[in-house]
Amino acid sequence: MDWTSLPWLKMIQQAVDMLVGMLKSPAARNKISFALPLLVVTYFTFSRLLNEGLHAHIYDFGNEALRAVQAWENHGFLAMGGMYPWGRTYYEANHFPEIIYRSKTPLHLLPLWAGYRLFGESAYHLFKLYWSLAIVILIALLLATIATACFASIRAGNRQLVFGVTYSIAITNEALLRYCLVDEPQYLGLLLHLAGVVLLLGWIRQPFHAVGRLRSAAGTFFLASWTYPILGGINWLTLMGLSRLRLGKRLRKGLRSILIASILGPILYFLQRFIASAMFPGRLLGQSLPTRMGFTPDKIFHNGVFDALEFLIWQKSGLNMEESGVALSHALEHYGIWVIGLCLFVLCLARSCGNRQLLLILAAGEMWLFIPLFHQTLSQHPWIYGILFMPSVVLGWVGGLALLLPKRKINLFAPSILASLGVLIWAIQLRFFLANYLAF
Repeated sequence: MDWTSLPWLKMIQQAVDMLVGMLKSPAARNKISFALPLLVVTYFTFSRLLNEGLHAHIYDFGNEALRAVQAWENHGFLAMGGMYPWGRTYYEANHFPEIIYRSKTPLHLLPLWAGYRLFGESAYHLFKLYWSLAIVILIALLLATIATACFASIRAGNRQLVFGVTYSIAITNEALLRYCLVDEPQYLGLLLHLAGVVLLLGWIRQPFHAVGRLRSAAGTFFLASWTYPILGGINWLTLMGLSRLRLGKRLRKGLRSILIASILGPILYFLQRFIASAMFPGRLLGQSLPTRMGFTPDKIFHNGVFDALEFLIWQKSGLNMEESGVALSHALEHYGIWVIGLCLFVLCLARSCGNRQLLLILAAGEMWLFIPLFHQTLSQHPWIYGILFMPSVVLGWVGGLALLLPKRKINLFAPSILASLGVLIWAIQLRFFLANYLAF
């Protein structure tokens, strides 16, 4: 029998020939050498988390999103004014919620609602798990793209290294991985915001006729601000200030487009909240804006600006470090990564200029306006809002090392230190998350 005449064997042979032909191309080899380390890091990180039972901790901080999308299913999205109850209570079709939460927009729940409709309640937690891991990957890739644009050097030949180190540090960050355990709009809002920054970067690099990229960037900033209106307000304030600097005419025009898009999100949110208030008088629950900013005489809300910095040293809800059982050495390592990363980010901002500085401000620097403007919210929920400061830490480490270390092409010291510290931070963060969130 002629085995070579079998159809499936011929298909395998053709596939092998095609693969060999691809490997002969320098461009294909570069892509494989670039993607393979990222795939290995991603596989090892997530397989470690899943083997330690990450899927069993989906509801550790509540199943609010599940109950919210179930309320939409039982009562109708429009019948609830686009809002939803926020809590762990299940509302049957004959039991309309008496209290509806007003402080979150529904956009971040739409993908979870689609997952619930496709897979039902029995498989919803697995959908939420893999959806969360996908968000982690996307945010890490966006941060790596921004870091490469700001800190990588063609002359030094470290573009792939900067991208890989940034990605590795980001996917093991505590604040980012915590999305697998919580349901908050900050994560999807930050994803869209970083995507808008990357699209803006593409527009800056393109010739003058690249209007489509600017429209895409403005549209993405609009979705980010509608998903998370407070971030939209912060972005609007930042762009208001930047647009009044002595920038080029083209860049000022682009910033004004994004400025308008950013303020539309909060406007639509308050319009929706006004409609819901008219539909359900007295039923909307949630803190007012002055209370979130700390402008309240109520003694219950007494935390100040300095208490808002607690997220730098502890972000887990419900337990302090002693009660959590995490070793002091592990905690100190983790604190060091956040505090040193912040200091390095300040250095990066100071030593950058032009478009690089603009990208750093939009991607991470403007997030620090949350501390003076919304310090009360940060003081009460550091474990929720820590995600907004994660880009500063990641970009600070990568950028600080890239700017401080020599960039000479024949010097191997700089890439060696960057790679070594990237692996070290990746290992420390992964171990801390496993010990602090999954070891019980």
